[in-house]
Amino acid sequence: ETKYSVETGNKIRGLAAHDLKSNPLKMDLDIKKSGHYQILLLILNSSLKPQAVQLKYEGIIQKFQINWNEWGWASLTLQKEFKHPQNVNFEIVCLDPDPQLKISKVYLVNLDTGITD
Repeated sequence: ETKYSVETGNKIRGLAAHDLKSNPLKMDLDIKKSGHYQILLLILNSSLKPQAVQLKYEGIIQKFQINWNEWGWASLTLQKEFKHPQNVNFEIVCLDPDPQLKISKVYLVNLDTGITD
């Protein structure tokens, strides 16, 4: 429903990417209607070992691991249920002492939306 694409930065394996080594990725995304949401990150781990990621928003911190070394989608269901449309500030940080994560795209999807034929 809401999409964020990195437009500037180095091209890595064909995609413009934000390198979390330089600084966290901060963005404002629109919650368009009430409900439960999932955030999807197109992320690359250029290390051979898993890297820890921290997502911060609305005073909530969620952590997860990236354990692949190609471009891949990480999905995380947000803990907060949003009661009304609003703009939310997200911050994505690599917790590894030697960050090797790059992000190209971020999608925010409402899980309460049904799909019909």
